[in-house]
Amino acid sequence: MSYIPGTHSGGSIETYLQQELQRISEAIEPIADGDLRIRHVVPTKPRNGLYYADGTDWNPGSGKGVYRYDEDTTSFVFLG
Repeated sequence: MSYIPGTHSGGSIETYLQQELQRISEAIEPIADGDLRIRHVVPTKPRNGLYYADGTDWNPGSGKGVYRYDEDTTSFVFLG
């Protein structure tokens, strides 16, 4: 799940902020738990971090597994 900020359309700012914080929490919980979604396509704008390639539709070089993207070298490094 990704997080896309909502818009404040009036009402209590406290309620809006509480709802946004809850949505942020729900978006980062799987990451904190170490859960990586299996990706079937190359990310259009990859950033430094971990990616799980399915190895069939998207194979960065070593098949299915976890890769680290390095912005400096613009490459995916197989981790296992």
